[in-house]
Amino acid sequence: MTSACSGFSVTPASIDFGIIPYNGASSPDLYISITAGASASLDITYSYSINPTGHGEMVFDTGVLPNPFTLAAGANYQMGTYFGCSGYNEPYVGIISLQAVCQGNSFTLASIPFSASCVATLPPTTTPAPAPPTTVPPTTVPATTVPPPSTGNAACTISSSPNTLVFSNPIVGSCSAPQTVTLTAGHYSPGFGPFTFYLASGYFNSYVISGSTCTSELYPDQTCSFQVQFCPATGTSPQNAVLVGSAICPYNGVPPQEWTSINLYGST
Repeated sequence: MTSACSGFSVTPASIDFGIIPYNGASSPDLYISITAGASASLDITYSYSINPTGHGEMVFDTGVLPNPFTLAAGANYQMGTYFGCSGYNEPYVGIISLQAVCQGNSFTLASIPFSASCVATLPPTTTPAPAPPTTVPPTTVPATTVPPPSTGNAACTISSSPNTLVFSNPIVGSCSAPQTVTLTAGHYSPGFGPFTFYLASGYFNSYVISGSTCTSELYPDQTCSFQVQFCPATGTSPQNAVLVGSAICPYNGVPPQEWTSINLYGST
């Protein structure tokens, strides 16, 4: 590394996301402060590793920060990051890795250890009072085809496939071919829904949501789907955004909670 590339700083040395309730929410945003040296810019690539794998996810700047990105000489950037859970009663540890290229030299900018813990948050249960005696004869309850809410480790969970959509080279003023996203309710989820979808950040006016079948409650392992199109009005590139799906969970009440987010990447 040349002397012109020195003088950079990265804080903090470690991150603790704390205890995260497993209810479709995520940890609060925490920030990594990166400052380039005064004499040279840095091209920064970020990644992370986690143990155990499969039930936790790290998100950087709501999924819209380019990777790599360039930090000008002497500039400071506050990289937001948060941790989301898809499993509970599990502690997680991992490493956030920041790699840099400066004047043709590659080096490790920082390796930041992090930790998080996901816990289930189920409402307290109460024992109902015994029903008073009655002389009314029993009635027949008609059968229903709606499956009952799941018992056991009940919690509102949803998975999306895919969770990233990439659109390339549509004609400005027209729309790309639609891409389909499928939502699947967790195996222990109670019936919850319907889902409302909206574009939360970035170039949200460049995308169109249509064809949703997520208009009623989803029960364990049931699926629904919707479609997304990229409809750029200008030749600006890239045009990225974040799509969010929300629904009311019986264990959380109102207002609706965010249960899934899809990263949208569009280029013209």
